[in-house]
Amino acid sequence: MIEEIFIVGEGERVLYGDPSRYVKGMKYPVDETRGTRMLQTAINDVKICVLYSLISDFSMMEYIGRLRRKLEAKLGRICEKSVLENYFTLLRIVNGQESVVVFDAKKRLIPPIVSSNMYLDVSEDMNVIVDGEDVILNRTDGRCYLNGVFGEERRVKFDICGAKSSVITYKSAGEGSEGLEGIRVNVRVHRSKTEAVRYSCSNLERPFLMISKADGGYVLSCQSATKFDWLEVCFPIPKKASKVVRSHSSGKSVYDEKNDLLRWTFMKEVVRKEKISYRVEMFEDCSDLRPISISFCIKEWKDAKVKIERAECVGDPGVCFWIRYGVSSGRYEIRM
Repeated sequence: MIEEIFIVGEGERVLYGDPSRYVKGMKYPVDETRGTRMLQTAINDVKICVLYSLISDFSMMEYIGRLRRKLEAKLGRICEKSVLENYFTLLRIVNGQESVVVFDAKKRLIPPIVSSNMYLDVSEDMNVIVDGEDVILNRTDGRCYLNGVFGEERRVKFDICGAKSSVITYKSAGEGSEGLEGIRVNVRVHRSKTEAVRYSCSNLERPFLMISKADGGYVLSCQSATKFDWLEVCFPIPKKASKVVRSHSSGKSVYDEKNDLLRWTFMKEVVRKEKISYRVEMFEDCSDLRPISISFCIKEWKDAKVKIERAECVGDPGVCFWIRYGVSSGRYEIRM
């Protein structure tokens, strides 16, 4: 019978399957461990591994071949990126792949692999103040949806109160462990509250910088070319303005007279370094002390503020889940 199916990425990182049952260092393509055998097949930058017993290696090779064709039909190219982005599709394909197959000239039923693995898609609201060279992360509130095998959604909330790029500790029940201090994830599973632990933190890289030019213009600069799903920069315009004259290297701009704002927008564009300058003609002298505000969404930003790759819920029942934190969105306020 099939004990478990794994999809493994670089460094033998388990992308799909129960990591506690995966044994590292197994010989390719087939090896034996603890009374079971593991067959592996390499595809692009991942390996499909099947842990099984009481079935011939040849039958398992045929099984993996059928599984691979089904995965390619659904996912296209099987690679680490497509596996991480299609966790639920994988669950449905693997669990319902075949009900009755012929193994060793006999019909056998393949029971579904029951797993408590879940997957989280995360959206975030950031409240960030940028003051010159300094960035102050006041608070990040996350909203996630915990999806079960059959698509059931449960609401998850987490609070992040000050994350640092250096190694810090996460304290639980008086014990210290590596992770993020100040993060608490409340997951409601089967009407009981649990707390998730095991975190990893990526670099606290800012998606972009806003630089004030000596001639009164501004430069929006990204450390690397970044594709924004949408980006809007709002410059405050004094109420008594009679006319706004502007020029910019790319994007679109509009003078929002109702809200006294100059809106500079990018939709599904790659931004590296863009310039804007504007001149306000006034009926009479006055100033506007409102900050420049920037709202943005980057669905494929690889350097998210906090990245939780895998978490385990402590409680009854315990749940193992993954969080895909590939979405970066938020709002900056800048005073020049």
